[in-house]
Amino acid sequence: MKTMENILDNSHEKTPNTNYKKWAFRLLIYTIIANIAIGIKIASFISAVHDRSDFEMKLLSLEAISWVCFIAGVVFTFLSYHHKEEKNYQYKVSVWGFSILFFLTIIGNYYYSKILGIAG
Repeated sequence: MKTMENILDNSHEKTPNTNYKKWAFRLLIYTIIANIAIGIKIASFISAVHDRSDFEMKLLSLEAISWVCFIAGVVFTFLSYHHKEEKNYQYKVSVWGFSILFFLTIIGNYYYSKILGIAG
C-alpha cells in the first residue's frame, strides 16, 4: 500500500524529462550532412563554368548552417550531461561525434594555416 510518505519520497527520484541528447544527436547528423554538402560543392566547382560569387554565397551559407548546428549540438550535449540524462547511444554518439569534429576542425585549420604560411 502506498503511503503519503512513499509517494513524496518517490517524487524526487524522477528523471528529468528533457530531450537534450536527442537534439544533440540530430544536430550532429545535420552538421555531418552540411559538411558533406560543402565537400560536394567544392569538389564539383569548375571555375570556367560556374559563377564564383554565387558559389561563394552558397558555400558561406552551408558553412554558417554547419557552424550553427555544431555549436548548438555541443551546447545540447553539455546540457544533456549537466541534467544527467540517460546515457544511451544518442548521448554517446553525440559526445564522440562532436569531439571528433572539433579535433578535425583544429587539425584542418592548423594545416591550412601552414599551407598559407601563417603558422610557425
